Amino acid sequence: YRLARGWVEGHNHRHEEAVAEIKTALMELDTLIMPRTRHSLYLVIADQYMHAARKDSAMAYIHRAEDLALANDFKDLLSTTYSDASLIYSTFGDTLVSDRYRRRMLEINDSLFNPKELGKLHDLNMFYEVDKFERRIEIMAVRERMRIIILWTVAIALCVVIILMVILFIQNRDLRRKNRTLFERNVSEMETERRIADTRKKNVEASSEDTSVKYNTSSISDSTREKVLRRIKEVFEDESIFCQEGFSLNDLAALCESNSRYVSQVINENMSSTFTQLLNNERVKIARKRLMDTEHYGHLTIEAIISDLGCKSRSTFSKTFKRITGLTPSEFQRLARTMPTTPPTEEID
Repeated sequence: YRLARGWVEGHNHRHEEAVAEIKTALMELDTLIMPRTRHSLYLVIADQYMHAARKDSAMAYIHRAEDLALANDFKDLLSTTYSDASLIYSTFGDTLVSDRYRRRMLEINDSLFNPKELGKLHDLNMFYEVDKFERRIEIMAVRERMRIIILWTVAIALCVVIILMVILFIQNRDLRRKNRTLFERNVSEMETERRIADTRKKNVEASSEDTSVKYNTSSISDSTREKVLRRIKEVFEDESIFCQEGFSLNDLAALCESNSRYVSQVINENMSSTFTQLLNNERVKIARKRLMDTEHYGHLTIEAIISDLGCKSRSTFSKTFKRITGLTPSEFQRLARTMPTTPPTEEID
């Protein structure tokens, strides 16, 4: 009765219910069912599981049927088992395993004197081996193409890196050469400033006639001019005075015991400069000496050296320093450390 209900449930596509009925019948009639009938029921259960999309359960009963056929040497049932296994794997898309079971079936049939399947067996084996070989060749070709692409990519990247490194090296070399030249020029200027001072006096006296037009209305006397000029030089010989923060033209005029107009006139006519240019030049001179004197000022930062010169902003002073020397304070200090030079002595007018 249960076997009949199982067939009916399977026919109505209620596969899980069909499997349950057949399994119950197997347990109730365990000792009464003949091996061939049991084998057929195993295959029926596997078929129902296949239709229920339960691959693992279907193959479990296929293996039971295979073990039963092998134990009883039922070669014809074994051939049927392998045929059903091939069908199940083919249904689930696993063609390689399906072909393997089909070959087993053909081998069984061949042993049962079925020579017409022998050619099919050889063809199937040949197709299987050819397909496997073609897949292997395809994989090797893909790997080879990937290897070539990677090698070309690496080679191009290395060429680009080498070219960039060469360009950077050339630019850096030219920049170092330029900086060394500027540094040597500054050192030379510092060494010869005392000799240039005497020449500058003569040039100033010769050019004073041309610049005097600006101050035609000025009533400064020669004695006052000499006094103010001497006092200006004295002030700028004492760095503790002009390196004070906020030092201005009015402060200089007060120290010269004169007014700012006279002091500005003397700086313009006798020193061929303005107060701001003169102050910046003198402060840059002090900065150059201290940046070169690594023995006494090497432990100080550039900010500390600049702030001690009375400058509020490092960026502003750095621009002034580079405009006058051609180098930034940090570049000047680095070159002074790599090219040690004895700091020049104080200028004496």
